[in-house]
Parts: sequence; structure tokens; C-alpha cells
Amino acid sequence: MYKADAGLGQRLLWRKGTTILSENTILGNTNVKDRSKITGDHSIGDYHLNISDIRQSDQTRYECSISKTTRVHSQQLIVIVGPSAITIENVTPDNKIPGIEGQDMTIKCTAVGGQPASDVKLVILGSTYIGKQSAQHTFKPVRANDGSDVTCRAGYEDIRYYPLNTTAYIYLKLKPVITPFSIETLSTEESKSFDVSCQSTGSRPAASVYWVLGQQRIYVTINSTTKSNHESLTNKYTMTSNIIYRVDRRYNGQKLICGAVNVAGYMESSLTLNVKYAPGVTVENKTLSLTDSSRQIHSTLDSNPQVNTCKWHHRSKYDEYIREFSDNNQILTLPTVSDDIRYKDTGVYVCTAENGIVGINGQLKQTGSGYVIVNAPPVITFDNRDNYTQYGKFGKSTELNVNVYSIPKYSRISWYINNTQLVHVSNKYAIKEVPAIVKDMFHDVDVLLDGYRVTLTILDLQEIDFINYTLRLYYSSQYVEHDVTVESASAPENPSYFFITSSSETRITVQWIPGYDGGHTQMFYIEYRISGTNAWFPQKIKTNNQLDSHNLYTLSKLQDKTTYELRMYAKNKFNQSQHTDIQKTKTLQSGIDEI
Repeated sequence: MYKADAGLGQRLLWRKGTTILSENTILGNTNVKDRSKITGDHSIGDYHLNISDIRQSDQTRYECSISKTTRVHSQQLIVIVGPSAITIENVTPDNKIPGIEGQDMTIKCTAVGGQPASDVKLVILGSTYIGKQSAQHTFKPVRANDGSDVTCRAGYEDIRYYPLNTTAYIYLKLKPVITPFSIETLSTEESKSFDVSCQSTGSRPAASVYWVLGQQRIYVTINSTTKSNHESLTNKYTMTSNIIYRVDRRYNGQKLICGAVNVAGYMESSLTLNVKYAPGVTVENKTLSLTDSSRQIHSTLDSNPQVNTCKWHHRSKYDEYIREFSDNNQILTLPTVSDDIRYKDTGVYVCTAENGIVGINGQLKQTGSGYVIVNAPPVITFDNRDNYTQYGKFGKSTELNVNVYSIPKYSRISWYINNTQLVHVSNKYAIKEVPAIVKDMFHDVDVLLDGYRVTLTILDLQEIDFINYTLRLYYSSQYVEHDVTVESASAPENPSYFFITSSSETRITVQWIPGYDGGHTQMFYIEYRISGTNAWFPQKIKTNNQLDSHNLYTLSKLQDKTTYELRMYAKNKFNQSQHTDIQKTKTLQSGIDEI
């Protein structure tokens, strides 16, 4: 708008290129004739150029001049063409802008068309972002942003003109929210299963619930069941999971973790496990020397709740019960005994403990054991008590066996006769040893032990071999010895010169000479039968055993006028001799003198 001074006779002219526009004439291009008008109170010098139905062709530089002056003023007309469309990128048909909670989200609004480039105003969460032709903003949405409106306008800020606008709303994929456990510590028992529930809410899409255990995060979801609840209004999910599981003592103090996860992320909650378990009992294996002043056996008790007492008892390696102890401490101190019987403390020491929790074996009382060895000189075991005398037969071989217990094992063995050492390998003697289970007496209980059987074999026994033998077992520079006597185990020789000396109506008298008794007292037996019958009738005879001495014996209470057959044999505690030849005679008829 320009003014001319009418008092000075001034007029104002507008020019568009070669077109002249004044208050009442338009010269030149007439395409603006119907749309242009010079308005204003010319009497006071007002000359306003008004162009209606503005067109893009109207855009140019316009000049105005004032007559009777040299003043020329110009002004550029810019014709604004508004945008034809406006869009927010990635909007779904139902007007949602998808995003993921906690992850970068870019919202961009773009205007289509417009001359000059339009201004775009993007309003997100109360903040405005402006750009030419487009505007965008990148941020990490939080759960609270879900459902928030996003508005976009396109136009021209200079003229406060925004002909286009659009609105959409943020629609997020939401990570699950775990409801914290109501307790911090879960108490359970090693032999029992626990039952725990966990819930996640507000997830979109539905979350997967998982369970992990301990520092190694062992996956135990397979032991759980999960139910889903869909909230149709918000399209959110609530997941409830229940796990039934049993843990052992390794997981005491470790975490049981419940987690839920979907594409938006995950969340976890945890419990500390208080696993109660029956005592795990460990007893040390130990070797004690003969000179140890302190003889203690240590146990370790691992339990929850803790316990520090146990009941001790002593068993053999072959599980014979030997004794129990009144000492209930974790450390057992063995009673003081003399050196020569310390070896009897060898064996299995069992510690029994309980803390009120049933073990996975179903038992309240739990046991542990350790093997204790007490070193000692070699021992001639109790099972030799009936073998101080052993037996052999003339002309045969025999073995003298001695059972021995020795830890550590003796260094060597030797056999003697009257302090004369026998040659180990010869035509007469052979010495050997073999591992054997032997028997001894530990604290008044017969027990089996891993020991040795030492054997002296004597070949071709003669009368001079039936004597005393001594076994020596050497350890260090000392030895233990044991005596064994060999006695004959031969059967008696046949009685010789057996014959009938006389007979009467009811009696028959026989005579014989005793043979060698085999080294043991012998008895004589006469057997008789009626001729022609099968059954023999024995008659035991107590008589003189002296060699080369004639012996007589009379059978009585026989039948008269009857033919009898007689024979004899000798017997000792080991065997009997062969029978003598059969002798035959006939008793006299009553009233006839003896012949």
C-alpha cells in the first residue's frame, strides 16, 4: 500500500511488466482486468492494488510510481499453492503408529505438493517438531506413551495458514511386567517338590514365561504349566505360570528365577532357595601307626539345619558288628588299649547323624563311613587255636597251615626245627603263602580279615618228621613265631597172627599180635557171623596195644553146635586197618568137652 499527495496533484501508478494499472485504466495485458482493482481514497492519495482469484501466473514483481516524482517502489508477489496431502509414515489402516517399548521409534510426517515448500508441524507427546515439507522425531518410547496421540499439520507459518492436518496414535509392543514374588526366600526340602506360581501382566504380544535355576541358569521350564488371559479392550496379555520341582542341596542359597519375554523385552523376578537337607556324612579313611599318641577319626557333617553330633560304631570290613561308642562328637577318639591289641581297632567306622529332615533315601538317620587301618606286627590269628597240632600220614605229603594277619605285610617267613632253618625249596620241604580270609577276635567278636595263609609242605613223611615245627614272621629286625606239632594221621596196621585158639559150646577164644597204631591209640574189633549168613556182628575189645605182644579174647554167649566165621581189624581216631583173613570154627555140642 502506497500513498500519493493529492494536494500536489500526484497520482500513483502500478505496473506489472508492461501492464499499467491506475485508478481507472488498465493498459497492456488484460488477463488481470477482471481480477484487479485499484482501491482506496484517491483524494488522500491511497492507491491499493487488489487482485482477486489469485493465480500462480500472478506471481511477479510489481512496481508503483508516483507522478511528478522520480520515486519508484517495487514489491514481489509470491503466490502460495498449499500442499495437496499430508501423511504420517507407517500408520496402519486403523490409525496406529507401531513401535516397540524401549526401542528407537521414528515418527515422520510428510506433506505432498505445495508452492513454496510447506511448513510441517509434528506434535508428539506435547513437543512440536517443525520441518520443511516433512518433520520427524526419533525417541525411545516408554509404556506410558502407548496410546498417545500424534498430530501433524502442513501449511505456512509466515501467514499462519495450515490447511491440512492428520492425527494417529502410538501403538507399542509392550514387554511383560513380572509381579514380584511375595516372599524373598522359599523354604523347601531336598526330598520334596516345591510348588510356586509366577505372573506377568501387560504384555503385547503374549509373553513366554520361563524358569531358570541357580548360577548356571539351568532351564527347568519343562516342569511348569502356563495359562494365558487376553484383555481384548487393550489387547494385552496376563500370563500365569506354575512350577512343581525338586532341588537337591547343591541349590541351597541359589536363585529360582521366573522370567517373561516377548519381542519387546523381558523381565525377571527371583527367590532365594533355602533347601533343607538331611546330613551328608563323610568319614575320613585313615592309617594309624603303632606309636601314634593321638588316635582320632574325623567326620564331616553337611546338613541344613546344621548338626554337629553323630553316633559312632565299629564294623569289620566284612560287615560284622563289633562295638559302639558313647562319644557323640564329630571327632571320635579311640579308647586307649595296649600296643599288642591296637590292631583290633582296624575296621570300618560308621557315623550316624540326623537333623529331623528325611533324606532322599527315605531315611531320617544318615550314615557315612571310613576305613581305618592300624599298623601292627604280624598276628597269628584266633582261627589257629585248634591247629597247634596237625596231622600227616606215613609216606605221604602233608601241609602245615598257619593263618596270619599282617598290616603292613611281614618282610619274610622262615620255618625251623629246633632253631634249624628249613630250606625253602628242596626234595623235602616247600614253603608258600597265599592271600586268604582269616578269622580273629576283635573286642570279643569273631571277625573276618584279609590276611595270608602260610603253608609248609613236608614230603614223604617218616617217623622222624612227626615233631614240632616253628614258623617265624619277620618285620623290621624282629619276628613273631608260632609252633605247630605234626602227628601221624595213619590208619593202624592190620593185626597179625589172628587165629582161633579154642572153642566150647558157647565160647570161642582168639589170639593176635597188634600192629603199629598209626601214632594214636587203637582199638580192636572182632566181627563174627554164623556161616552162610551175611550180617557181621562187631565186638569192641579193650586190650594191650604193645607191639609184638600176644593178645587173647574170648567171645561168649554163642550157640552150640554152630559154625562161626570170625575176622578182626584195628581202628584209631583217623581210620581203620584192613580186615584180617576169616577164621572158621564150630562150637561144641552141649555136654561135649572143649577141644
